[in-house]
Amino acid sequence: MSLSPPVLISLTPLLTPTTHILLDIWGVLHDGEAPYPGVLSALDELKSRGTKCTIISNSSKRKKATISQLTTLGFDTTMFSEIVTSGEVGWNYLAMVNGREHDRKFLPALSLPLTGPRDSPLTVCTFGNGADDDEYVTTSGCVEGSLPDLLLARGTESVWLSPALIHRRQDPAAWKSAVMARLVSARARDVPMLVTNPDRARPDAELSVMPGAIGDWYEEIGGTVVRVGKPEGEVFRIAMGDRGEGEARGEVVMVGDALETDILGGNRVDGVTSCWCWGNGIHSAAIRADGWESIVEGKGGIVPGVMVERFCFE
Repeated sequence: MSLSPPVLISLTPLLTPTTHILLDIWGVLHDGEAPYPGVLSALDELKSRGTKCTIISNSSKRKKATISQLTTLGFDTTMFSEIVTSGEVGWNYLAMVNGREHDRKFLPALSLPLTGPRDSPLTVCTFGNGADDDEYVTTSGCVEGSLPDLLLARGTESVWLSPALIHRRQDPAAWKSAVMARLVSARARDVPMLVTNPDRARPDAELSVMPGAIGDWYEEIGGTVVRVGKPEGEVFRIAMGDRGEGEARGEVVMVGDALETDILGGNRVDGVTSCWCWGNGIHSAAIRADGWESIVEGKGGIVPGVMVERFCFE
């Protein structure tokens, strides 16, 4: 990997008749409220070329929720060959363990000490996203409990600590204290953790804490943590489908804004060119202030294959 990656004006030089583009969402396609300028026309261009595009997102929500959000923001989701979210992959794993109907296409191979189908529901302690936690847990066949078999880190909005649900936005200190109490209790019983959004910070002005950080806190006290999502290889295997690894360099392109997830994950997979789309994402302000080299150095030398300021085509 070159320490001075090519800086492209657009992604056009990366396109071949058989290119498969893996696309992050936040920081590349939209900011949570609207598409970035030029993104919809760029996607139209890819559709007209017949280029295969797959969404690969660390969102803890399921595929159907992502389709709904993208549609609301004006995206034509029919152009994506597949939409792979960490939440969808994690849900299918939990459903499998609980003997529920699941989609084997999204089933990951995880090193968790859990087997299925079980005779009784898997008991979980959920660190929630505050949106769809109850539905996610119950439809996968799990139940919430004070003595869980598994810690489920899918958000940083709420956590249950008897006798109440503690919300981070209402009382950040109380939330952090409650999280640590649940972690310490679980560690004493050697309970493993499944993180269904490995991001450590949200790409907002405050760089708000994300579930990946909860995983880090648990590892710091000796807990076992398994992460579903970028940069781990399972989501890339699922997103690449029957192509698998070993394609010629440049045939598969991972376009993302975050070095520690999108770019590191792409770099780890044979046959994938990582493309750092830096102009709107989590590192954009720091890059404009200090330069991309300092950001790469600060992230342990994670160097992309190529760089482009925004998602566009000539």
